[in-house]
Amino acid sequence: MNRIVIATLFASAAALAQGPGGPGPGHFGDMRVMGMGGMRPGQVVAGAPFSAQQVTTETQTLANGTHITNTITSQFYRDASGRTRVERTFSKVGPVSTTGQPKTVVEIFDPIAGARYFLNPAAQTGEKETVTPRTPGTGAPKIARTGNPQATTSSLGSQTIQGLNVTGTLTTRVIPAGQMGNDQAITVTDERWYSPDLQMAVVTKHNDPRSGEIDFTLQNVSRTAPDASLFAPPSSYAITAVTGHGRGAMMHAAPPPPPGAEQ
Repeated sequence: MNRIVIATLFASAAALAQGPGGPGPGHFGDMRVMGMGGMRPGQVVAGAPFSAQQVTTETQTLANGTHITNTITSQFYRDASGRTRVERTFSKVGPVSTTGQPKTVVEIFDPIAGARYFLNPAAQTGEKETVTPRTPGTGAPKIARTGNPQATTSSLGSQTIQGLNVTGTLTTRVIPAGQMGNDQAITVTDERWYSPDLQMAVVTKHNDPRSGEIDFTLQNVSRTAPDASLFAPPSSYAITAVTGHGRGAMMHAAPPPPPGAEQ
């Protein structure tokens, strides 16, 4: 995988992290949903190790009734210190199709060592970005946001998913007729089932008539601590240091508002 392709993968992932705010096809998903289950980039969660598959499916329905469905499955690991590893395999990224076999990229975030790695397993190369270490459990800085007067949130109660106790909320945002040239009101909904034990969402469902449906689920959840070797690049990899103005800066830019909170 050359630098152009891998840069496209990470840049596209960064773009996805901006959320499903815009109408139209080709944006594939929401990295906050797709990769993190509602966790903010750079968030540190200590004392809650686990591993799971993250499955995100985006379904778009065209005007002629045609359905376009794309699914991305990632493997997520977190240890007791809050270090994380995400393995993502792409056959295409939005409008960009990778050639040949699907491409796998790995991101490792180590808040203790103050490092973030972007790895290319096929070439056994990677890039290391230095980040400011945070004390485990502090999480990302909270950002005050103005509430959306057009959004309402209601409780869906509690249930058990993947053996985890979760609480559900439903946020509904209505875009009034005429606000963006629409002749009828547009209703956008976000359903979220949150696990206090994992401190992240286990299931999210985003529905926006402008762009389609995005469903995220955690599957095959294991509370066993992952092997420590997963949170550092293999010694055989050639690692290059990069500055925070490169690809890594895009990956952990200031987090966007949650779905349904954008004005």
